[in-house]
Amino acid sequence: MKNNSLKYWLAWNKIPDIGPKRFYKLLEYFGSVDTAWQAKSGEISRVLNLSPKISSRISEEKNNIIPERELDLIHKHKVNVLIVEDVLYPENLKTIHYPPPVLYFKGTIVESDKNSISIVGSRKATYYGKMVAEKLSKDLTLAGLTIISGMARGIDTAAHKGALSV
Repeated sequence: MKNNSLKYWLAWNKIPDIGPKRFYKLLEYFGSVDTAWQAKSGEISRVLNLSPKISSRISEEKNNIIPERELDLIHKHKVNVLIVEDVLYPENLKTIHYPPPVLYFKGTIVESDKNSISIVGSRKATYYGKMVAEKLSKDLTLAGLTIISGMARGIDTAAHKGALSV
């Protein structure tokens, strides 16, 4: 994957109101993440059939994101990324409706990663939800499973915290 395209995958993934379903709708309509990123807010709103409030939020978030900076951050923190189009993206995860477009991980992917579980949930999680996700993730990691999550705010972040605490 060219870094030029990857930066847009990372940028779209950072926008809270763009979940996998909306992301894939944009990708299908525009043909590439690059073209979708360059589209005007009105066209994005029309394609996704957004309310004015959500359209405004997405536009504001998009204007605050610099795709090149997202790419710099993953390099700076030595974070690896898989997008759904990558050959190493987990096959089982590809079978669900709207799989996470981007997976973040540290380290390398090995054969034992086939023993994995995905933990995903609300971006606006309750304290209790985040606490449970973090503990569950930690316990499953200790049991030898690899935790897979999309790294969105909320439950996904809590799952990563639990897995990385081991």
